[in-house]
Amino acid sequence: MSTPPVVVKDAATVLLLRPAPTGQGVEVFMQVRASSMAFAAGAAVFPGGSVDTSDREGTEAWGDIAGADRLGLDPSDAAQRALSGAVVSAALRETFEECGVLLAEGGGTVTQGDRDDLAAHRIGLSALLRERNLSPSLAAVACVDRWITPEGEPRRYDTRFFAAILPEGQEADDATTESARSFWVRPAEALEQFAEGTLALMPPTWAQLERLARAGTLAEALTPAETEVTVPVLEHTEGTVVARFWGSEEYRKAGRPQHS
Repeated sequence: MSTPPVVVKDAATVLLLRPAPTGQGVEVFMQVRASSMAFAAGAAVFPGGSVDTSDREGTEAWGDIAGADRLGLDPSDAAQRALSGAVVSAALRETFEECGVLLAEGGGTVTQGDRDDLAAHRIGLSALLRERNLSPSLAAVACVDRWITPEGEPRRYDTRFFAAILPEGQEADDATTESARSFWVRPAEALEQFAEGTLALMPPTWAQLERLARAGTLAEALTPAETEVTVPVLEHTEGTVVARFWGSEEYRKAGRPQHS
């Protein structure tokens, strides 16, 4: 009997950005996933996660954002339009759940209790914002890249990467059980730690850091990647499995610990 194909789940990740202290380039917020996590345990990632059922409630029009065409969905199709809004909702929700930053605007405020209720699925993001007299800051996020987990992996995700500037007056924290630690870092420094073997990076994360490392300003950091949708291919060679994609050789070389 053949094994049924793995369902590809829609997901969203947010590259939360702020100017570097030196005034040149940017810093991005990262988290090292807890060792107890089933997916990417111990890897440094950006806040994000799968689209939840609640993300589809009251968010049908949220897909009309800067860079929404890179979601790869047809806004003229009702189902795909709804999914587009759900993906954006997941990006905003996960950012609030995992680091306490809420990409929303209006006269209302939220509490830690609201964050806890959202994480526990006691309320959806759209409903929470409505109750707190807030609206999503859709113009504040830009879809900059898209990766799909290769066939053969036990878990597969169709992940849209969004970029957003840290809102004034807000601070990102590490009050989540999903990460062991969190930190702001210049992309080039994160890549150096990867080369030293002190920071684990998955290919999609490495690719985002490579692009951000070339950005001299926040505006440049919000520019979408030049590559199309990336779908790595798993190759089995001499007892090892290698994910091949447009930058796999550079990724492999970059992650090889440097010795003097």
